[in-house]
Amino acid sequence: MRRRYRGGRVLDLACGHGLLAHIMLILDDSSHAAIAVDNAIPQNAEKLSRELTASWPRLKNRVVYEQRSVQDISVFTGDIVVSAHA
Repeated sequence: MRRRYRGGRVLDLACGHGLLAHIMLILDDSSHAAIAVDNAIPQNAEKLSRELTASWPRLKNRVVYEQRSVQDISVFTGDIVVSAHA
């Protein structure tokens, strides 16, 4: 995916713990942010994010979790939409 599509905001839909959102930012630092969206964000998702950020400090403040329906997300030109759990 990252070989073909660079930059843009990452939308990780049905994200679970949001691991894919983090990986997409690690693979391409030109994406400014990632939004991890799910109806139910697991309680330990933020802990996972902190641990990943400890190893990759450039992730700090770039992944945002949003607990809501994926249908409520606006997708804009340039966004990269991914999902491992859809």
